[in-house]
Amino acid sequence: MIAETGFLGYVLWLAFVGYSFLMMLRILRYQDEVPAHASAPFERAADVDHGVDWERERNIALTLLLSLCGMFAAAFFLSRSYTVVMYLLIALVAGDFVRVRASVPGMRGFSLVAGGWWWVPVALGSIAFLGVTVIVLMHSA
Repeated sequence: MIAETGFLGYVLWLAFVGYSFLMMLRILRYQDEVPAHASAPFERAADVDHGVDWERERNIALTLLLSLCGMFAAAFFLSRSYTVVMYLLIALVAGDFVRVRASVPGMRGFSLVAGGWWWVPVALGSIAFLGVTVIVLMHSA
């Protein structure tokens, strides 16, 4: 990817992919305040106030997260074969996250402008890791 788009393109692509994973993790980990009138320890304010079926939402988020993991594991070996599938899957992920955020106003979103600079060191670290991995694998063969 870095050879095709350069460093800036790689950082943006990595953020695009990374945010898709983080969106599903945010849904899976979302915890709202426990209301004072909750009758059970698992009942949250989101369940009462927003009418969100969290079991269903977490099942959808887990399914999409596992789909992302499977798609990127397969794409690691055949990168060009999965280009369209990747964009379709990430569109489903983003659509699901936007839908859940519309139902739950307390859920924070993501902003590349506000917090996107931390993707630069992540990209540098991933480039270094992949470079060392290639060198080690070339010398072991």
